[in-house]
Amino acid sequence: MIRDSRRGKFYATPELVFSGNISPVLCLMNFVPLRVEYLAMEDKFEYIGTSVLFDEVSEACMCPTYIITITEEDGDIESAKVEKITI
Repeated sequence: MIRDSRRGKFYATPELVFSGNISPVLCLMNFVPLRVEYLAMEDKFEYIGTSVLFDEVSEACMCPTYIITITEEDGDIESAKVEKITI
């Protein structure tokens, strides 16, 4: 079960989103989107949601940002590694 306290955000390029490859990545992460927004000035999509791969965050805290590293084999998405950016 995904807990709402495991919130985070990450960014995706339009190429990844429009190629259809974002769906397998979201499935591998067990990601449940709460908000997806296109940031036109930066030409990227911001995904905010919950995932079992994210750290628990209290309600009062801003959700942390993660980097998602995708591994492909023969054009298929094999894995998605999640790394928190510490600021």
